[in-house]
Amino acid sequence: MAAPDGGWWLGKQVSARKLESDLMRRLKQGPLFSADEVRAIREQERGWLALTGIGTYDDAVAYSRNGEYYDWLRLSPGKRLLIATLEFRERVRGGEQGSPAYTLGRTLTANTLDPSGRAPLDAERDAQIRNAFVDTLHPAEPTGRSDPAAEAKQANAQQLLTRVFLILQNGLKIRPGPGQEHIDYRDGDVARALAHGGRVNIRIPPLSGEVPGCYELAQWLEITDERGELTDRVSERTYATHYQSIGRERGDREGKFKERGGLISSARNLATQLTKDPVLVLGMNAGMTGLNKFDCNGDVVMPDGAHGHLLLIYTPPQPNTAGSLVVGLETLAPGNHNSPVGYEHTWRSTEARANPESSVHGHKQDKIGAGKLSENQRYVNLAEFGGPETPWPKFLRDVERDYKARMSAARDVDEQRELVTRLVGPRGEGRFPQA
Repeated sequence: MAAPDGGWWLGKQVSARKLESDLMRRLKQGPLFSADEVRAIREQERGWLALTGIGTYDDAVAYSRNGEYYDWLRLSPGKRLLIATLEFRERVRGGEQGSPAYTLGRTLTANTLDPSGRAPLDAERDAQIRNAFVDTLHPAEPTGRSDPAAEAKQANAQQLLTRVFLILQNGLKIRPGPGQEHIDYRDGDVARALAHGGRVNIRIPPLSGEVPGCYELAQWLEITDERGELTDRVSERTYATHYQSIGRERGDREGKFKERGGLISSARNLATQLTKDPVLVLGMNAGMTGLNKFDCNGDVVMPDGAHGHLLLIYTPPQPNTAGSLVVGLETLAPGNHNSPVGYEHTWRSTEARANPESSVHGHKQDKIGAGKLSENQRYVNLAEFGGPETPWPKFLRDVERDYKARMSAARDVDEQRELVTRLVGPRGEGRFPQA
Protein backbone atom coordinates (compact mmCIF):
# COMPACT_ATOMS: atom_id res chain seq x y z
CA MET A 1 0.00 0.00 0.00
CA ALA A 2 2.81 2.43 0.81
CA ALA A 3 4.00 4.83 -1.88
CA PRO A 4 7.61 4.44 -2.98
CA ASP A 5 10.02 6.51 -0.88
CA GLY A 6 11.81 9.07 -3.01
CA GLY A 7 12.95 7.80 -6.41
CA TRP A 8 11.77 8.71 -9.82
CA TRP A 9 8.22 10.11 -10.10
CA LEU A 10 7.46 7.62 -12.90
CA GLY A 11 8.14 4.82 -10.42
CA LYS A 12 5.43 6.22 -8.17
CA GLN A 13 3.07 6.45 -11.12
CA VAL A 14 3.66 2.85 -12.25
CA SER A 15 3.21 1.58 -8.70
CA ALA A 16 0.03 3.59 -8.28
CA ARG A 17 -1.43 2.29 -11.57
CA LYS A 18 -0.74 -1.30 -10.55
CA LEU A 19 -2.45 -0.69 -7.22
CA GLU A 20 -5.42 0.82 -9.02
CA SER A 21 -5.78 -2.42 -11.00
CA ASP A 22 -5.56 -4.46 -7.81
CA LEU A 23 -8.27 -2.31 -6.24
CA MET A 24 -10.64 -3.13 -9.10
CA ARG A 25 -10.33 -6.81 -8.20
CA ARG A 26 -10.86 -6.05 -4.53
CA LEU A 27 -13.98 -4.07 -5.36
CA LYS A 28 -15.52 -7.27 -6.73
CA GLN A 29 -14.08 -9.87 -4.37
CA GLY A 30 -12.98 -8.02 -1.22
CA PRO A 31 -11.59 -7.51 1.26
CA LEU A 32 -12.25 -3.99 2.46
CA PHE A 33 -9.29 -1.89 3.55
CA SER A 34 -7.85 -3.12 6.83
CA ALA A 35 -7.38 -0.80 9.80
CA ASP A 36 -3.66 -0.65 9.00
CA GLU A 37 -4.38 0.26 5.40
CA VAL A 38 -6.77 3.01 6.47
CA ARG A 39 -4.06 4.43 8.75
CA ALA A 40 -1.59 4.31 5.83
CA ILE A 41 -4.09 6.11 3.59
CA ARG A 42 -4.42 8.90 6.16
CA GLU A 43 -0.63 9.38 6.11
CA GLN A 44 -0.14 9.35 2.33
CA GLU A 45 0.35 12.44 0.21
CA ARG A 46 -2.67 13.67 -1.72
CA GLY A 47 -0.95 13.40 -5.12
CA TRP A 48 -0.17 9.71 -4.79
CA LEU A 49 -3.68 8.96 -3.47
CA ALA A 50 -5.08 10.72 -6.53
CA LEU A 51 -2.94 8.55 -8.82
CA THR A 52 -4.21 5.36 -7.20
CA GLY A 53 -7.82 6.51 -7.36
CA ILE A 54 -8.24 6.11 -3.60
CA GLY A 55 -8.48 9.78 -2.74
CA THR A 56 -7.98 11.15 0.73
CA TYR A 57 -9.54 9.89 3.93
CA ASP A 58 -11.13 13.27 4.63
CA ASP A 59 -12.70 13.41 1.18
CA ALA A 60 -14.19 9.93 1.69
CA VAL A 61 -15.65 10.92 5.05
CA ALA A 62 -17.12 14.08 3.53
CA TYR A 63 -18.65 12.14 0.64
CA SER A 64 -20.27 9.67 3.01
CA ARG A 65 -21.63 12.28 5.39
CA ASN A 66 -23.02 14.31 2.50
CA GLY A 67 -25.28 11.35 1.73
CA GLU A 68 -25.59 11.89 -2.03
CA TYR A 69 -24.60 8.95 -4.25
CA TYR A 70 -25.63 10.22 -7.68
CA ASP A 71 -22.13 9.53 -9.08
CA TRP A 72 -21.37 6.43 -6.99
CA LEU A 73 -20.73 4.05 -9.90
CA ARG A 74 -18.58 6.63 -11.64
CA LEU A 75 -16.19 6.87 -8.68
CA SER A 76 -12.88 5.02 -9.02
CA PRO A 77 -12.63 1.56 -7.42
CA GLY A 78 -10.32 2.85 -4.68
CA LYS A 79 -12.71 5.61 -3.63
CA ARG A 80 -15.67 3.24 -3.50
CA LEU A 81 -13.65 0.73 -1.51
CA LEU A 82 -12.58 3.37 1.01
CA ILE A 83 -16.07 4.83 1.41
CA ALA A 84 -17.51 1.32 1.81
CA THR A 85 -14.90 0.61 4.48
CA LEU A 86 -15.81 3.78 6.35
CA GLU A 87 -19.56 3.21 6.18
CA PHE A 88 -19.63 -0.49 6.98
CA ARG A 89 -16.78 -1.05 9.39
CA GLU A 90 -16.17 2.39 10.85
CA ARG A 91 -19.87 3.32 10.90
CA VAL A 92 -19.34 6.93 9.81
CA ARG A 93 -23.10 7.12 9.14
CA GLY A 94 -24.08 5.14 12.20
CA GLY A 95 -24.53 1.83 10.37
CA GLU A 96 -27.29 3.13 8.12
CA GLN A 97 -28.05 0.25 5.74
CA GLY A 98 -29.68 2.11 2.85
CA SER A 99 -26.59 3.33 1.02
CA PRO A 100 -24.74 1.50 -1.78
CA ALA A 101 -21.51 1.94 0.19
CA TYR A 102 -22.82 0.12 3.26
CA THR A 103 -24.25 -2.83 1.33
CA LEU A 104 -21.04 -3.11 -0.70
CA GLY A 105 -19.03 -3.19 2.51
CA ARG A 106 -21.29 -5.87 3.95
CA THR A 107 -21.03 -8.06 0.86
CA LEU A 108 -17.25 -7.76 0.54
CA THR A 109 -16.82 -8.52 4.24
CA ALA A 110 -19.11 -11.56 4.09
CA ASN A 111 -17.19 -12.90 1.11
CA THR A 112 -14.02 -13.14 3.21
CA LEU A 113 -15.63 -15.11 6.07
CA ASP A 114 -16.41 -18.77 6.62
CA PRO A 115 -20.09 -19.86 6.70
CA SER A 116 -20.50 -19.37 10.44
CA GLY A 117 -18.78 -16.01 10.37
CA ARG A 118 -20.85 -14.65 7.50
CA ALA A 119 -24.18 -15.98 8.78
CA PRO A 120 -25.13 -12.80 10.71
CA LEU A 121 -24.28 -10.62 7.70
CA ASP A 122 -26.29 -12.86 5.38
CA ALA A 123 -29.22 -12.69 7.81
CA GLU A 124 -29.03 -8.89 7.85
CA ARG A 125 -28.90 -8.82 4.03
CA ASP A 126 -31.86 -11.18 3.69
CA ALA A 127 -33.95 -9.17 6.15
CA GLN A 128 -33.21 -5.97 4.25
CA ILE A 129 -34.19 -7.57 0.93
CA ARG A 130 -37.33 -9.10 2.45
CA ASN A 131 -38.43 -5.79 3.95
CA ALA A 132 -37.76 -3.98 0.67
CA PHE A 133 -40.14 -6.32 -1.17
CA VAL A 134 -42.77 -6.21 1.57
CA ASP A 135 -42.67 -2.40 1.56
CA THR A 136 -43.01 -2.49 -2.23
CA LEU A 137 -46.07 -4.75 -2.15
CA HIS A 138 -47.85 -3.31 0.89
CA PRO A 139 -50.01 -1.33 1.24
CA ALA A 140 -51.70 -2.23 -2.03
CA GLU A 141 -54.51 0.32 -1.71
CA PRO A 142 -54.04 3.90 -2.95
CA THR A 143 -52.94 6.22 -0.17
CA GLY A 144 -53.79 9.51 -1.85
CA ARG A 145 -50.28 10.77 -1.12
CA SER A 146 -49.20 10.61 -4.78
CA ASP A 147 -50.79 11.62 -8.03
CA PRO A 148 -53.31 9.06 -9.31
CA ALA A 149 -51.15 8.11 -12.32
CA ALA A 150 -48.20 7.15 -10.09
CA GLU A 151 -50.44 5.16 -7.74
CA ALA A 152 -52.00 3.33 -10.70
CA LYS A 153 -48.55 2.42 -12.05
CA GLN A 154 -47.47 1.17 -8.65
CA ALA A 155 -50.66 -0.87 -8.28
CA ASN A 156 -49.97 -2.55 -11.64
CA ALA A 157 -46.43 -3.41 -10.55
CA GLN A 158 -47.67 -4.72 -7.21
CA GLN A 159 -50.21 -6.99 -8.90
CA LEU A 160 -47.65 -8.33 -11.37
CA LEU A 161 -45.06 -8.95 -8.65
CA THR A 162 -47.65 -10.66 -6.44
CA ARG A 163 -48.52 -13.07 -9.25
CA VAL A 164 -44.85 -13.72 -9.99
CA PHE A 165 -44.27 -14.49 -6.31
CA LEU A 166 -47.22 -16.92 -6.31
CA ILE A 167 -45.45 -18.73 -9.15
CA LEU A 168 -42.14 -18.74 -7.25
CA GLN A 169 -43.77 -19.96 -4.03
CA ASN A 170 -45.20 -22.94 -5.86
CA GLY A 171 -42.30 -23.90 -8.08
CA LEU A 172 -38.99 -22.05 -7.72
CA LYS A 173 -36.02 -24.30 -8.36
CA ILE A 174 -32.31 -23.57 -8.53
CA ARG A 175 -29.36 -25.38 -10.01
CA PRO A 176 -27.18 -26.03 -6.94
CA GLY A 177 -24.00 -26.56 -8.93
CA PRO A 178 -22.81 -26.58 -12.55
CA GLY A 179 -24.27 -29.56 -14.40
CA GLN A 180 -26.41 -30.66 -11.44
CA GLU A 181 -30.15 -31.23 -11.63
CA HIS A 182 -32.53 -28.51 -10.52
CA ILE A 183 -33.81 -28.78 -6.96
CA ASP A 184 -36.61 -27.00 -5.10
CA TYR A 185 -35.24 -23.85 -3.50
CA ARG A 186 -36.02 -24.03 0.20
CA ASP A 187 -32.89 -22.54 1.78
CA GLY A 188 -34.12 -18.96 1.86
CA ASP A 189 -36.68 -16.42 0.72
CA VAL A 190 -38.00 -16.78 -2.83
CA ALA A 191 -37.50 -13.01 -3.07
CA ARG A 192 -33.79 -13.67 -3.52
CA ALA A 193 -34.50 -15.07 -6.99
CA LEU A 194 -35.16 -11.48 -8.13
CA ALA A 195 -33.03 -9.58 -5.62
CA HIS A 196 -29.53 -9.96 -7.08
CA GLY A 197 -29.89 -8.90 -10.70
CA GLY A 198 -30.44 -12.38 -12.15
CA ARG A 199 -33.54 -13.59 -13.95
CA VAL A 200 -36.02 -16.41 -13.40
CA ASN A 201 -36.73 -18.63 -16.42
CA ILE A 202 -40.31 -19.91 -16.40
CA ARG A 203 -41.09 -22.77 -18.77
CA ILE A 204 -44.59 -22.70 -20.27
CA PRO A 205 -45.81 -26.12 -21.49
CA PRO A 206 -46.53 -26.61 -25.21
CA LEU A 207 -50.07 -25.97 -26.38
CA SER A 208 -52.54 -28.78 -25.81
CA GLY A 209 -56.25 -29.49 -25.85
CA GLU A 210 -56.50 -28.42 -22.21
CA VAL A 211 -54.53 -25.21 -22.75
CA PRO A 212 -55.02 -24.15 -26.38
CA GLY A 213 -54.08 -20.47 -26.09
CA CYS A 214 -50.48 -19.34 -26.39
CA TYR A 215 -51.07 -16.23 -24.24
CA GLU A 216 -52.65 -17.89 -21.19
CA LEU A 217 -49.85 -16.86 -18.83
CA ALA A 218 -49.56 -13.39 -20.34
CA GLN A 219 -53.31 -12.89 -19.92
CA TRP A 220 -53.21 -13.95 -16.27
CA LEU A 221 -50.38 -11.49 -15.70
CA GLU A 222 -52.45 -8.88 -17.60
CA ILE A 223 -49.62 -7.95 -19.94
CA THR A 224 -51.50 -9.05 -23.11
CA ASP A 225 -54.98 -10.04 -24.19
CA GLU A 226 -55.85 -13.44 -25.68
CA ARG A 227 -54.51 -12.37 -29.12
CA GLY A 228 -51.18 -11.18 -27.74
CA GLU A 229 -52.00 -7.47 -27.96
CA LEU A 230 -50.24 -5.54 -25.22
CA THR A 231 -52.21 -4.01 -22.38
CA ASP A 232 -51.56 -0.48 -21.19
CA ARG A 233 -49.78 -1.86 -18.11
CA VAL A 234 -46.54 -2.58 -19.94
CA SER A 235 -44.33 -0.89 -22.47
CA GLU A 236 -42.51 -2.51 -25.37
CA ARG A 237 -38.74 -2.44 -25.13
CA THR A 238 -36.52 -2.02 -28.16
CA TYR A 239 -33.83 -4.31 -26.76
CA ALA A 240 -32.92 -6.80 -24.05
CA THR A 241 -29.66 -8.72 -23.87
CA HIS A 242 -31.39 -12.00 -22.99
CA TYR A 243 -33.09 -14.62 -25.12
CA GLN A 244 -34.59 -18.07 -24.47
CA SER A 245 -33.48 -20.79 -26.89
CA ILE A 246 -36.22 -23.46 -27.00
CA GLY A 247 -36.30 -26.74 -28.93
CA ARG A 248 -39.19 -28.94 -30.06
CA GLU A 249 -40.55 -31.71 -27.84
CA ARG A 250 -39.78 -35.28 -28.89
CA GLY A 251 -42.57 -37.47 -27.53
CA ASP A 252 -42.35 -37.24 -23.74
CA ARG A 253 -38.90 -35.72 -23.94
CA GLU A 254 -38.66 -31.97 -23.34
CA GLY A 255 -36.84 -29.86 -25.89
CA LYS A 256 -33.85 -27.72 -25.03
CA PHE A 257 -34.60 -24.72 -22.84
CA LYS A 258 -31.59 -22.45 -22.45
CA GLU A 259 -31.15 -18.82 -21.57
CA ARG A 260 -28.77 -16.96 -23.83
CA GLY A 261 -27.19 -13.60 -23.15
CA GLY A 262 -25.09 -10.94 -24.80
CA LEU A 263 -25.68 -8.37 -27.48
CA ILE A 264 -26.69 -10.98 -30.08
CA SER A 265 -29.79 -11.76 -28.01
CA SER A 266 -31.44 -8.48 -28.98
CA ALA A 267 -31.08 -9.45 -32.65
CA ARG A 268 -32.54 -12.90 -31.99
CA ASN A 269 -35.58 -11.42 -30.25
CA LEU A 270 -35.99 -8.90 -33.06
CA ALA A 271 -35.87 -11.64 -35.72
CA THR A 272 -39.03 -13.22 -34.29
CA GLN A 273 -41.06 -10.10 -35.08
CA LEU A 274 -41.69 -11.48 -38.56
CA THR A 275 -43.40 -14.61 -37.17
CA LYS A 276 -47.06 -15.07 -36.25
CA ASP A 277 -46.36 -15.11 -32.50
CA PRO A 278 -43.23 -13.02 -31.92
CA VAL A 279 -41.21 -12.82 -28.73
CA LEU A 280 -42.48 -9.94 -26.61
CA VAL A 281 -39.80 -7.85 -24.92
CA LEU A 282 -41.60 -5.78 -22.33
CA GLY A 283 -40.96 -3.60 -19.33
CA MET A 284 -42.86 -2.20 -16.37
CA ASN A 285 -41.61 0.44 -13.96
CA ALA A 286 -42.00 -0.09 -10.22
CA GLY A 287 -41.28 1.94 -7.11
CA MET A 288 -39.09 -0.66 -5.44
CA THR A 289 -38.80 -0.37 -1.63
CA GLY A 290 -42.17 1.36 -1.61
CA LEU A 291 -44.02 4.27 -3.14
CA ASN A 292 -43.20 7.54 -1.34
CA LYS A 293 -40.32 5.97 0.58
CA PHE A 294 -36.89 7.60 0.24
CA ASP A 295 -33.91 6.31 -1.73
CA CYS A 296 -30.24 6.51 -0.74
CA ASN A 297 -30.12 10.19 -1.73
CA GLY A 298 -33.27 11.15 0.14
CA ASP A 299 -35.32 11.40 -3.06
CA VAL A 300 -38.89 10.12 -3.12
CA VAL A 301 -39.31 6.63 -4.61
CA MET A 302 -41.71 6.58 -7.56
CA PRO A 303 -42.52 4.12 -10.40
CA ASP A 304 -40.52 6.35 -12.71
CA GLY A 305 -37.99 3.93 -14.18
CA ALA A 306 -35.25 5.15 -11.84
CA HIS A 307 -36.27 3.07 -8.83
CA GLY A 308 -36.78 -0.35 -10.36
CA HIS A 309 -37.88 -1.79 -13.69
CA LEU A 310 -39.33 -5.24 -14.39
CA LEU A 311 -38.02 -6.99 -17.50
CA LEU A 312 -40.47 -9.44 -19.08
CA ILE A 313 -39.51 -11.53 -22.12
CA TYR A 314 -42.45 -13.64 -23.26
CA THR A 315 -42.00 -16.41 -25.83
CA PRO A 316 -45.43 -17.84 -26.73
CA PRO A 317 -45.70 -21.65 -26.58
CA GLN A 318 -46.61 -23.57 -29.71
CA PRO A 319 -47.79 -27.13 -30.39
CA ASN A 320 -44.82 -29.38 -29.51
CA THR A 321 -42.69 -26.42 -28.42
CA ALA A 322 -42.62 -24.88 -24.97
CA GLY A 323 -42.82 -21.16 -24.37
CA SER A 324 -41.12 -19.10 -21.70
CA LEU A 325 -41.37 -16.07 -19.50
CA VAL A 326 -38.09 -14.52 -18.41
CA VAL A 327 -38.57 -12.23 -15.41
CA GLY A 328 -35.90 -9.93 -14.08
CA LEU A 329 -35.74 -6.93 -11.78
CA GLU A 330 -33.50 -4.20 -13.16
CA THR A 331 -32.42 -1.04 -11.38
CA LEU A 332 -33.12 1.30 -14.26
CA ALA A 333 -35.40 1.39 -17.27
CA PRO A 334 -33.55 1.53 -20.61
CA GLY A 335 -32.80 5.09 -21.60
CA ASN A 336 -33.58 6.50 -18.16
CA HIS A 337 -30.86 8.94 -17.08
CA ASN A 338 -31.91 9.47 -13.45
CA SER A 339 -30.20 6.58 -11.71
CA PRO A 340 -29.71 7.25 -7.99
CA VAL A 341 -26.15 5.88 -8.30
CA GLY A 342 -25.03 7.05 -11.75
CA TYR A 343 -25.79 3.89 -13.73
CA GLU A 344 -26.39 4.05 -17.48
CA HIS A 345 -28.70 1.42 -19.06
CA THR A 346 -28.03 1.18 -22.79
CA TRP A 347 -28.17 -1.50 -25.48
CA ARG A 348 -24.60 -2.44 -24.48
CA SER A 349 -25.65 -3.18 -20.87
CA THR A 350 -25.00 -6.90 -20.48
CA GLU A 351 -25.26 -8.63 -17.10
CA ALA A 352 -21.50 -8.27 -16.62
CA ARG A 353 -21.77 -4.50 -17.07
CA ALA A 354 -24.94 -4.03 -15.02
CA ASN A 355 -25.30 -2.16 -11.76
CA PRO A 356 -23.78 -4.51 -9.14
CA GLU A 357 -26.54 -3.74 -6.60
CA SER A 358 -30.26 -4.19 -7.25
CA SER A 359 -33.06 -1.83 -6.27
CA VAL A 360 -33.74 -4.03 -3.23
CA HIS A 361 -30.12 -4.06 -1.97
CA GLY A 362 -28.96 -7.45 -3.27
CA HIS A 363 -25.52 -7.78 -4.89
CA LYS A 364 -24.81 -9.82 -8.01
CA GLN A 365 -22.18 -12.04 -6.39
CA ASP A 366 -24.78 -13.26 -3.86
CA LYS A 367 -27.20 -14.66 -6.48
CA ILE A 368 -28.84 -18.00 -5.78
CA GLY A 369 -28.35 -20.75 -8.34
CA ALA A 370 -25.17 -21.87 -10.07
CA GLY A 371 -23.89 -22.92 -13.45
CA LYS A 372 -23.74 -21.20 -16.80
CA LEU A 373 -26.42 -18.85 -18.04
CA SER A 374 -27.70 -21.59 -20.35
CA GLU A 375 -28.33 -23.88 -17.37
CA ASN A 376 -31.25 -21.76 -16.08
CA GLN A 377 -29.83 -20.98 -12.66
CA ARG A 378 -33.31 -20.04 -11.36
CA TYR A 379 -36.13 -22.02 -12.93
CA VAL A 380 -39.86 -22.80 -12.76
CA ASN A 381 -41.65 -25.46 -14.83
CA LEU A 382 -45.38 -24.74 -15.06
CA ALA A 383 -45.96 -28.32 -16.25
CA GLU A 384 -45.48 -29.33 -12.60
CA PHE A 385 -48.37 -27.10 -11.44
CA GLY A 386 -51.82 -28.55 -10.87
CA GLY A 387 -52.61 -32.09 -12.01
CA PRO A 388 -54.81 -34.16 -14.34
CA GLU A 389 -57.95 -32.34 -13.19
CA THR A 390 -56.33 -28.93 -12.76
CA PRO A 391 -54.43 -27.51 -15.74
CA TRP A 392 -51.71 -25.07 -14.76
CA PRO A 393 -53.72 -21.92 -15.73
CA LYS A 394 -56.53 -22.95 -13.39
CA PHE A 395 -54.00 -23.73 -10.66
CA LEU A 396 -52.62 -20.20 -10.92
CA ARG A 397 -56.06 -18.63 -10.81
CA ASP A 398 -56.97 -20.78 -7.80
CA VAL A 399 -53.90 -19.85 -5.76
CA GLU A 400 -54.43 -16.17 -6.54
CA ARG A 401 -58.09 -16.42 -5.49
CA ASP A 402 -57.07 -18.03 -2.19
CA TYR A 403 -54.32 -15.49 -1.57
CA LYS A 404 -56.72 -12.59 -2.12
CA ALA A 405 -59.26 -14.24 0.19
CA ARG A 406 -56.65 -14.49 2.95
CA MET A 407 -55.62 -10.89 2.43
CA SER A 408 -59.25 -9.77 2.66
CA ALA A 409 -59.72 -11.80 5.83
CA ALA A 410 -56.72 -10.20 7.56
CA ARG A 411 -57.91 -8.31 10.64
CA ASP A 412 -55.38 -5.51 10.51
CA VAL A 413 -52.30 -4.13 8.74
CA ASP A 414 -49.97 -6.37 10.73
CA GLU A 415 -51.75 -9.51 9.53
CA GLN A 416 -51.65 -8.23 5.95
CA ARG A 417 -47.91 -7.58 6.17
CA GLU A 418 -47.37 -11.01 7.72
CA LEU A 419 -49.08 -12.62 4.71
CA VAL A 420 -46.98 -10.56 2.28
CA THR A 421 -43.87 -11.56 4.23
CA ARG A 422 -44.82 -15.21 3.77
CA LEU A 423 -45.40 -14.57 0.05
CA VAL A 424 -41.83 -13.35 -0.48
CA GLY A 425 -40.33 -15.67 2.15
CA PRO A 426 -39.23 -19.31 2.06
CA ARG A 427 -41.23 -21.94 0.20
CA GLY A 428 -43.31 -24.18 2.38
CA GLU A 429 -44.32 -27.76 1.75
CA GLY A 430 -47.19 -28.17 -0.68
CA ARG A 431 -49.39 -25.54 -2.25
CA PHE A 432 -49.14 -21.84 -1.36
CA PRO A 433 -51.42 -20.68 0.03
CA GLN A 434 -53.05 -23.79 1.38
CA ALA A 435 -56.52 -24.27 -0.11
